[in-house]
Amino acid sequence: MATIARTPTTILIIGAWLAVAVALWPSTLETEAAWRLKADYGHGYLVIAILAWWLYSERRSLNQLPVKTDKRALFPLLVLLVLWLAAWRSCNAMITQLLWPPVIVNFIWGALGWSVARHMILPAGLVLISMPLWDYAVPFLQWLTVSATQALLPLLGVPAKFDGALVTIPAGVFEITGDCSGKKYLTTALMLGVAMLLVVPMTWARRALFFTVALVLALVFNWLRVLIIIYAGHATGMRHYFVAVEHLSLGWVIYGVLVLMLVWLARRWELVPDDQASVGNHGGSARNQDVTGLAAPVILLAAASLLALAETPAGKIIAKLGTQAADIPGWQGPLPADRDWRARFAGIDDEARSAYVAASGERIEVYLGVYGVQRASAEMINENNQLFGGSDWSAATMLGSREVDGYAVATRDSQRWVAGRVFRVAGLRMESEIGAQLWYGLNSLLTPQPFGVVVFAMPCANDCAREHLVLDAFKSSAVPQLSLAIPARRMQ
Repeated sequence: MATIARTPTTILIIGAWLAVAVALWPSTLETEAAWRLKADYGHGYLVIAILAWWLYSERRSLNQLPVKTDKRALFPLLVLLVLWLAAWRSCNAMITQLLWPPVIVNFIWGALGWSVARHMILPAGLVLISMPLWDYAVPFLQWLTVSATQALLPLLGVPAKFDGALVTIPAGVFEITGDCSGKKYLTTALMLGVAMLLVVPMTWARRALFFTVALVLALVFNWLRVLIIIYAGHATGMRHYFVAVEHLSLGWVIYGVLVLMLVWLARRWELVPDDQASVGNHGGSARNQDVTGLAAPVILLAAASLLALAETPAGKIIAKLGTQAADIPGWQGPLPADRDWRARFAGIDDEARSAYVAASGERIEVYLGVYGVQRASAEMINENNQLFGGSDWSAATMLGSREVDGYAVATRDSQRWVAGRVFRVAGLRMESEIGAQLWYGLNSLLTPQPFGVVVFAMPCANDCAREHLVLDAFKSSAVPQLSLAIPARRMQ
């Protein structure tokens, strides 16, 4: 039996981390770019230093862990790599980055055994927290901050009126922006919390509780910061230093208190030496490893990397729309499109516009579009794609705009419009953006498949309630036939 004799486990761990970083190079490069270019993630470089220091300080105990390949890890590793590759094919950076830490844990599980992999859970969690995923959480964190402020301001005797993120008090108006959501507090507090868990021995139950406390304290301290600023404006007629000049210094002071509280709490829950021995001594020694068993997880990782490298060059696959449906019961069309509305999708391969009129007279504008292959400059789910194309639309943003009952609503020249959309991916209709991306990726692991969309819109009045019903009827009766113009499979 071929073996690796007396290789220090720490060296094998470092090799495993490097192998995953190289194999999943798109996620690695995107994360490094965020650390380098985005101020909110500049602390990410500290993760490398923390992990290097942790490996060095724990090298003796890690080197005593038994090392043995484990075939039980192969199936979950395969599933994770397939999902990662599907997300990569569909240009979903968020999912590729989310999967990076689970891949490293499962790869080490398969290559070195669970006794080693279990020690990688916290380091992998530290990497996850440092990844540029938290921007997606800003709307939710902002909503939490607004809700907490709305609930707590009356307790301070501050009369306030809320309109979305705008807070109006007798002395003036505040806006709780995305920068006030607490994202920085949350990410840095969680990163500090995990780093503390690496160096301060605790039971897993205490670790889970400590992480939860760090999360809650980060949110509460940010709410406290917002409340102090608004109260200062109320008490001084908007003349307080925190309102009239700056409040960054207040944020740093509150954050400093948060850090001290987390350090104090970690020390309070630290295990005494006798307890450490009872929960942390695993014995064993890393002597020999079966190279044959190591080959399987390495092959899976290499295959995913090679498939990611084998991208289809842009422009080599062009998708074309088929003939648009003409005989749709209850609808007359296709008719010439109205110039007042159109959807816009960057880099679309083929598109068509038309209109359909119901027997009762309602007119629906329709946009059909299809991509042959997803790439960074031309992808279906992208912030540059708009259901309401043009800068003169209010609330005309990504595929969501301002959603009301599942439809996007926007206004131009005092006229409100409501729009919906349905994707067709590899022959399947779906409305979920993430679901459509993953389905595209899974069907495009080897060969890219068409990714199309049907957008339908109409002007509306008041709350658009009646128009919602009309669009619902159009979506159920006409969209299935209209979507057939989008090719189900790549045309050879």
